Amino acid sequence: MTLFMAFALAVGRSQVAPELTEPTQQEAPCPEFGTDEVSAAASRCSLLAHSGGPLDAGNHLFMSIGSLGGRDTAFNALPGLDATFEGGVLYGGLVSLKPKGFDSFENTASVTNYHAASNPLLYMNTTAISMNRTPTERSIVTFDVNNFFGNDAIRVVDLSGAETDVESASYGIYSGRVLNNQATMRYTRQSTETRWWSVSVRNNFRDFIDDRTQVNTMHAHAEIQFQPSPRAGGGLYEETSIQTGIVDCTSQTAGALYERNFARWMNVEGAAGPAYGSSGCINRLTAHMYGALSAKPKVSTNLWISASRQVNDSQFAALTYENNALGGWSQHFGADTWFKVHGGWIGGTVPSGTKPFQGLFLSSTFGHSIRRGLQASFSMQHFNWSGTDNIAPSRSVFTAALYWSPGWSEHEPNHGPAAH
Repeated sequence: MTLFMAFALAVGRSQVAPELTEPTQQEAPCPEFGTDEVSAAASRCSLLAHSGGPLDAGNHLFMSIGSLGGRDTAFNALPGLDATFEGGVLYGGLVSLKPKGFDSFENTASVTNYHAASNPLLYMNTTAISMNRTPTERSIVTFDVNNFFGNDAIRVVDLSGAETDVESASYGIYSGRVLNNQATMRYTRQSTETRWWSVSVRNNFRDFIDDRTQVNTMHAHAEIQFQPSPRAGGGLYEETSIQTGIVDCTSQTAGALYERNFARWMNVEGAAGPAYGSSGCINRLTAHMYGALSAKPKVSTNLWISASRQVNDSQFAALTYENNALGGWSQHFGADTWFKVHGGWIGGTVPSGTKPFQGLFLSSTFGHSIRRGLQASFSMQHFNWSGTDNIAPSRSVFTAALYWSPGWSEHEPNHGPAAH
């Protein structure tokens, strides 16, 4: 089934409230790929996963409130500063399903009090806006904005029930406030039954306010893909990336990509090509690469590994080309209990005179839905860094959280800080 047929079916199903049944093996949702920034398949899977699910047409409100507490072995990434903390989380969301698309708005605000010197009260606010349209039967337009503002010291605290991405190894090593904004516009067109193409622009801006450091990275991407069978696709892509800030790097790459589905439960995708950079990129000639293996042997089981090399997406200021790797496993035990563990590494090319940065993280979360809209989660995260001065070489964060959602929103697990 093509992307457009699948999307139309998902939106069409959203116009009525279907009877909920246990999904079969072939009806299982798309597996995780770890990141949707360099993965074409992951971005399409994410679009389908959030296009309504069991919701019917119209507007749907979601809300949850939570409390959390835990221990941080190196608060603010300072060596020897062990501290406990507690806090609260408030989430609100709106999903509007339309005949030719859907819109969503989500906001999560949190306040965390650390029992450290001066008892700092830290805050964090994240906002996500998504607009998706199918102007014709063969085209999709998406626009997504994600915004973060708050104290960098608590970005490593698991406030979201396990949503930690591949770049988390670089979080929490700056002091003070951080503003991050990512905006993505994508147009996809299926020109024939076996061929589609897409163009997208993604801009990442990050301001480390108290460190007086700004980084902006823009990616313009175009690709064409041929699908000789429903389970395989290959094509060509071109991408131009421009990074400005502490380093200035302009890079262009062109290459080939391939996607393959095996036995309906395993997906492989990859892309590679030469990259030509400006003098500020340090490496004038290098490679742009991405690869992922994702398996869903059961409806309740997800396994994935991925790795990539690309222009740094503003996550760590001194990197030009960034290398990263990610692996993970998520498991549902019935409808009410789930577990997730994943880890990642980040490193890359740095300017002359700058120490090479490497970051490593491991995260695990256990969640359980109790009753009457209550859900409890327990998480452990561990981070290691090298190549940075005046910070702890390692940090561990342990968090316990309890969330409550009213009856009109608790039935939809794809939205909110306790989403799984």
